[in-house]
Amino acid sequence: MPEMQRLLQFMDYSILGAGVAGLVFSVATITLRAQWRDMLRLPPMSEHRFEAADVLFAFIAVFYLPAAVNTMMNPSATSQPDGAPAVVATARQLGTLAIAQAGVIVLLGVIAMRRVPGGLARWGLTTDQLGRRCLQAVAAYVLITPICFGLLEGVTWLMRVLDISTTTHASISALQDSATPPLVRGLTVFNALVPASIIEEMLFRGILLPAIARWSGTTWGGVLVTSALFGFIHYPYVDTIIPLAAFGVLLGWMYARSGSLTLVILTHAVFNAKTLAWLLLGAKV
Repeated sequence: MPEMQRLLQFMDYSILGAGVAGLVFSVATITLRAQWRDMLRLPPMSEHRFEAADVLFAFIAVFYLPAAVNTMMNPSATSQPDGAPAVVATARQLGTLAIAQAGVIVLLGVIAMRRVPGGLARWGLTTDQLGRRCLQAVAAYVLITPICFGLLEGVTWLMRVLDISTTTHASISALQDSATPPLVRGLTVFNALVPASIIEEMLFRGILLPAIARWSGTTWGGVLVTSALFGFIHYPYVDTIIPLAAFGVLLGWMYARSGSLTLVILTHAVFNAKTLAWLLLGAKV
């Protein structure tokens, strides 16, 4: 095994070990202090007055607007001039996607400013205590890692037993391919790390969770439904659906408890950043 692979494997085991130790310590502490009821109690989110139309518009903006902008701004492969380099088109498409996603972030922010008394700050999108939020995000990532890893291994084993194949994400393939140009690599990492983390948390935790919580009358209902949807949007990467749904439960709980959208965005970004860093260093995912 190459030296870098051994180092990455050692770091993986270290993160898993720290996560297991943190979980055991947390569970033991909460149990001894009889704090489970308090830890699982989530406050109502009734002041976030998102309507069905807001949710529908947000989903359209997130899942259709970037693709529509890319289609309009970039010619299809069949209309490319003879001899046009494919990698340039790919870089152009990734750049267009980043710009379109920035527009989506603005649109989601506008929806929140209209529906949340107090605007973006009350929505939880602030830079207050940013250093503390970053440390909390890293700690949350370490704690959830053993759970997601265990679920991923279990699902992968079951898929092998049932002879079910899965699909590799295009971004993973691009980063694992040594022939991928640096510009494409950079844009792939940026899109997965920054706009993807912000948009998904704005949509699922920022808009959808409080909307479902208010309609169902229970914050846990919003957490569980949005977590399931968060997992299913990653289809056809079937092996990731259950682990990401579990990650979504943590993110939903964190948002409901802290009221900080910034915190869950940072936690999501840390989650993505670790995978992206390992891919860039040559890990096999």
